[in-house]
Amino acid sequence: MHAIWFVVLAIVLVGAAMLAAGLLELRRRLPALVAALTALRQRRGQLVLLAERSGSLDLELAAVRSRLAEVRDELPVSARHRS
Repeated sequence: MHAIWFVVLAIVLVGAAMLAAGLLELRRRLPALVAALTALRQRRGQLVLLAERSGSLDLELAAVRSRLAEVRDELPVSARHRS
């Protein structure tokens, strides 16, 4: 056998050993990863609710601004620049 084949075989064996070690480490950490994913899903649900609330607040703010514009239009010209 030529020397290059020993090098190729060594690279393949080291790669397989590293893959096996990585899979074992992943298996060891799996419960923590599942717990983190569950917490992330719960946080995502909270963020969706917050975004919905923020959207409704944006609509309320737009309505208030519209009403403010209407009230300003009704004020006499001399009173408009005080605010």
